[in-house]
Amino acid sequence: MSSELEEQHEKLRRAVEGWRGRSQELISNLYGVSCSLAADSRGANSRPVEIRIEPLEHSGIHSMIDCDIVDLEKFLIVLSYDCIEISKLRLHASRRLYKRLILFGHRSTSKEVLLEGEPQQAVGQSLSLFMDLYETVSRMAAVNRNLLQQLNSLYSRQDKYMRPCMSMNNIFLRCIFESLAEGMSSLMMLDEILRQNPRIKGHLSQFRRMLAKVKLEINAFSLSVKDLECLEQVVIQVEKLFDAGLFSSTWLEGLNLNDTLQKAKYSRKLIEAMSSWNFQGFLDILHRLDTWKERPAQRQRLLHHISIFIFLANAFDEAPEKKWGKVIADMLHKAPIIYIECGVRLTILDLLGKHCPRLLSSWSSLRGSTRDSDIMLRNYLCYLSEAHSRMAPHYHILTSVSSLSKLFRG
Repeated sequence: MSSELEEQHEKLRRAVEGWRGRSQELISNLYGVSCSLAADSRGANSRPVEIRIEPLEHSGIHSMIDCDIVDLEKFLIVLSYDCIEISKLRLHASRRLYKRLILFGHRSTSKEVLLEGEPQQAVGQSLSLFMDLYETVSRMAAVNRNLLQQLNSLYSRQDKYMRPCMSMNNIFLRCIFESLAEGMSSLMMLDEILRQNPRIKGHLSQFRRMLAKVKLEINAFSLSVKDLECLEQVVIQVEKLFDAGLFSSTWLEGLNLNDTLQKAKYSRKLIEAMSSWNFQGFLDILHRLDTWKERPAQRQRLLHHISIFIFLANAFDEAPEKKWGKVIADMLHKAPIIYIECGVRLTILDLLGKHCPRLLSSWSSLRGSTRDSDIMLRNYLCYLSEAHSRMAPHYHILTSVSSLSKLFRG
């Protein structure tokens, strides 16, 4: 197995070296400079943006997990399935939901007037989108719920009917917490898209009122009462989900997670383990920001830790420890705004104010950040402007790399 991995690594290294040499040659031809000069001017930008290893063979969970301890094997299979399912749902939402929800109801200009019936027509044409959204959110919540139940059974010692796996007491399940955070942040992302596109809720409301009028004159339309009522229930369920909030529905009554959280509330070890992982994750990212150690998409990963922080603060109804005050204040200073995929922009202070209003009022450090939020955002935008100005001489290099990427894909 090691020889095969070394062989794959060597093939990958040769491919990267070949790409680098070819890119230097093309860039020198574009700008009329020598390869060595072009390489010197780029510096770190000449390195590959990302290297990703894809397996040549794919195996199922059961064939990969083979353990002499039957209970441990079953436990690992369930955890693996939940993590893989969360990753699939997050990828599905990214590919099939984000952009369509952002562009729903979009007009060529803000002054363009909607004609009568156009909102209802837009909803009718996008019913499959809203059904897909509802099913994805419901499925994500169900998997998150199952993952919480598994973690609770592992960390809980108070429930006599839930005996924990004693052989795993000293194992820190970092990847499991990362998957849970991935699922939570996906719901928060969808929540923010709905908030930034008010046309979705407005058009759905008009569509529901139209259905109520159609029901009064059902004979004038070629519809059965059963089909109409079914369609009306679908719209009502989607509106209820939107009103409750997709992320908030994780711990409120919307998706029936209360029983799970009531059990998990008694598991002090679960809360401490999640909080400890989250705290260390925040520190690791914040220490890397604005340094050469900052990794690609690391700012976006802040949303994962923010979602877990808000989840713990709300679901378990406990005030965070005092050490969190400095971490949150540092985050608001270094990254008050997070730019996610599809051009969605998240303001951290707005997220905390929406989901944790009591927290903002109880922490003195956050009260100051709330008062100075406009100044903080303005200073951060000025910092971004200066940083982009310093990078301006290198923009033509980045453009060339983008052109090369398209060329190689073609």
